[in-house]
Amino acid sequence: MEDGFTADVVTKDVVKVMRLRLLLIITCTSMIKTADVEEQRNVVEIGKQLSRAFVQGRKK
Repeated sequence: MEDGFTADVVTKDVVKVMRLRLLLIITCTSMIKTADVEEQRNVVEIGKQLSRAFVQGRKK
Protein backbone atom coordinates (compact mmCIF):
# COMPACT_ATOMS: atom_id res chain seq x y z
CA MET A 1 0.00 0.00 0.00
CA GLU A 2 1.45 3.34 -1.04
CA ASP A 3 0.85 6.11 1.49
CA GLY A 4 2.88 8.84 -0.20
CA PHE A 5 5.57 8.98 2.46
CA THR A 6 9.10 7.67 2.26
CA ALA A 7 11.22 6.62 5.19
CA ASP A 8 14.11 8.98 5.81
CA VAL A 9 17.20 8.73 7.94
CA VAL A 10 17.09 11.12 10.89
CA THR A 11 20.60 12.28 11.68
CA LYS A 12 21.86 14.52 14.45
CA ASP A 13 22.02 17.38 11.95
CA VAL A 14 18.37 16.90 10.99
CA VAL A 15 17.37 17.00 14.67
CA LYS A 16 19.43 20.19 15.17
CA VAL A 17 17.64 21.86 12.25
CA MET A 18 14.21 20.81 13.55
CA ARG A 19 15.07 22.19 16.99
CA LEU A 20 16.25 25.47 15.49
CA ARG A 21 13.05 25.76 13.45
CA LEU A 22 10.92 25.18 16.55
CA LEU A 23 12.96 27.72 18.49
CA LEU A 24 12.51 30.26 15.70
CA ILE A 25 8.75 29.70 15.62
CA ILE A 26 8.43 29.98 19.39
CA THR A 27 10.56 33.11 19.70
CA CYS A 28 9.07 34.90 16.71
CA THR A 29 5.41 34.19 17.45
CA SER A 30 5.38 34.46 21.25
CA MET A 31 4.04 37.56 22.91
CA ILE A 32 5.68 38.63 26.15
CA LYS A 33 3.35 40.09 28.75
CA THR A 34 4.43 41.51 32.07
CA ALA A 35 2.49 40.05 34.99
CA ASP A 36 0.44 42.54 36.94
CA VAL A 37 0.59 42.82 40.73
CA GLU A 38 -2.39 40.51 41.31
CA GLU A 39 -0.88 37.77 39.13
CA GLN A 40 2.43 38.09 40.98
CA ARG A 41 0.64 37.70 44.32
CA ASN A 42 -1.18 34.63 43.02
CA VAL A 43 2.09 33.09 41.84
CA VAL A 44 3.72 33.65 45.23
CA GLU A 45 0.71 32.20 47.08
CA ILE A 46 0.56 29.13 44.84
CA GLY A 47 4.29 28.62 45.35
CA LYS A 48 3.81 28.73 49.12
CA GLN A 49 0.94 26.24 48.92
CA LEU A 50 3.02 23.86 46.81
CA SER A 51 5.97 24.15 49.17
CA ARG A 52 3.77 23.38 52.18
CA ALA A 53 2.18 20.41 50.40
CA PHE A 54 5.52 18.89 49.40
CA VAL A 55 7.18 19.52 52.77
CA GLN A 56 4.24 17.92 54.60
CA GLY A 57 4.29 15.03 52.13
CA ARG A 58 7.92 14.26 52.94
CA LYS A 59 7.30 14.11 56.69
CA LYS A 60 4.72 11.31 56.36
